Amino acid sequence: MSTPLPAALSRRQILKLLSAAAAGGALGACSIRSDRSEVGARPVDPARPVGDRATETLPDPPRLVPGAVANRVLVLVELQGGNDGLSTVIPYTEGYLHDVRANLRAPDEEILTIDDRVGLAPQLQRLHQRGITIVEGVGIADHSLSHFAMERRWQQADPTGEAGRRFGYLGRLSDALDVGAVATGLSVAGVTPWLHSTQASTLSLPNPDGLWMIRDTDWDLQKLYIDAFDRFEGDPAISQSYEDLRSLANEIQGDDAERPAAEAAIVDDMAQQGGELARQLLTAADLISADIGLRVVHARLGGFDTHDDHQWSHPGLLTNIDAAIDGFLRLMEVRGLGDRVLVATVSEFGRRVRQNGQGLDHGAASTMMVAGPVAAQLLGEPSPVSRQSDLDEDGNLRMTTGMDAYLGSLAQEWLGVEAASIIPSKPELLGIA
Repeated sequence: MSTPLPAALSRRQILKLLSAAAAGGALGACSIRSDRSEVGARPVDPARPVGDRATETLPDPPRLVPGAVANRVLVLVELQGGNDGLSTVIPYTEGYLHDVRANLRAPDEEILTIDDRVGLAPQLQRLHQRGITIVEGVGIADHSLSHFAMERRWQQADPTGEAGRRFGYLGRLSDALDVGAVATGLSVAGVTPWLHSTQASTLSLPNPDGLWMIRDTDWDLQKLYIDAFDRFEGDPAISQSYEDLRSLANEIQGDDAERPAAEAAIVDDMAQQGGELARQLLTAADLISADIGLRVVHARLGGFDTHDDHQWSHPGLLTNIDAAIDGFLRLMEVRGLGDRVLVATVSEFGRRVRQNGQGLDHGAASTMMVAGPVAAQLLGEPSPVSRQSDLDEDGNLRMTTGMDAYLGSLAQEWLGVEAASIIPSKPELLGIA
């Protein structure tokens, strides 16, 4: 079933959306951080004991590398639940994999071959035609099988989980890239630890469909609400956040006209095949195109915890990824922004090599994809999967490419943010861009 996608975001629609954010999370899914604090003192976090807050200091400021290219945007697509890399980028010549996944593997004749060893899943036809960078064996050496533990390590770009970091990878990128924009970082999937920053303003948006309570016919009532907020004389931080939101709304151009013909077919394809991820990336496309200073974006597609019915659910998710990411990049290209925007996938871990009934248990290493203005190439080192002895004690793929190297490469090679200044392990780079 296709998902209707909205027309181009108009100024009025964005004002509705962001006014709801200023209301303090009335919908429970929208917020803006504007923590422009002096280095050395952390913004107050009411959820933590006062004693802890009083002694914590900020890390050293992140650094840009010489020659960093200005105005590039990184869009991180989180495949939540643990995406199975072996069903995404398939080592189709491995007989052992055939043996232990007799009912869950794609037919060999349908695999979209890349070389004489691996190919993309049949559902990734658009990305295969486009050409993408594939990074194999990505994971964490001392990994956990817990979603929550591994998500936290990825969100904080901390392989050990012991650094005690209270900010996110995308938040630190926002700190490095911040030039005073109302929102340097954006999540189109709601509030997320990925965007916890120390200084830069970041914005988290809910599903626009959740604003059913603010209808066009209620514009007069909304005007009263805005006027009331203008007269608010409470906490200065709240007032400033609201003013930031109002400024953002005023900067966004657009009207209620239909999308240009060149975009209509792209959006229709996204609607037919892209699901929820398409809606998120369409919102991201409109806000990036508005040129309000966004540099990092977080999107999320769930459903990858495929303990059951993997052979039915996973292909559908890959279809969503293929249509949504390719459509998003096509929109960027039509709008003259194709050389500025890069999309990269992340997932907390992969799946176990051997099937368990009709599903796959939690695994370790996985495969990541990078799409946009980068070369079509294979990076990292393949995780061996020729025999049982290649696997770890749990029967999972071994990590051959560190998560920190992957995230560090996206930071430094694409955005020009020195990896060692935001990732404690100071990783080697992979050559993504």
